[in-house]
Amino acid sequence: MKLNWGHGIFAALALFIAMMAWFMVRAIGNAEELVTEDYYREELRYQDRIDELARAGEVGAPLRLEVAPGTITFVFPQEVKGRGVNGSAHFLKPNDSRADRTEPFTLDSLGRCAFDTRDWMKGVYQVDVTWNMDGAVHLSEDRVDIR
Repeated sequence: MKLNWGHGIFAALALFIAMMAWFMVRAIGNAEELVTEDYYREELRYQDRIDELARAGEVGAPLRLEVAPGTITFVFPQEVKGRGVNGSAHFLKPNDSRADRTEPFTLDSLGRCAFDTRDWMKGVYQVDVTWNMDGAVHLSEDRVDIR
């Protein structure tokens, strides 16, 4: 059997089709997670988020996160002490939604709250802290590395 240019074109097209099929099989098997399931609802609420961030900036010093082995502590500014602050912290692990968690909190007399992180998945978390003070909602954002 003699090879000619027709056989070469057929072999090139067959190789191209096989490569595309392999890419499709790999793409279908690759699970990509969304940041949030309710993307459009969150987008509509974005201006409220901007206002909450601005209110948190007006309080005084920013919220500090102190990370120690097995714990993470939120240290609120001096202006917040004794004002009945409560809220929730949403810990979002960008690469694995199974590790996401929302933890409610209330502050102690020193304006602090601590979370036990010993059983958490290790890695980087996006932390959104929403708290209520004097009837207004405040929001702080930060990143933390749990080891």
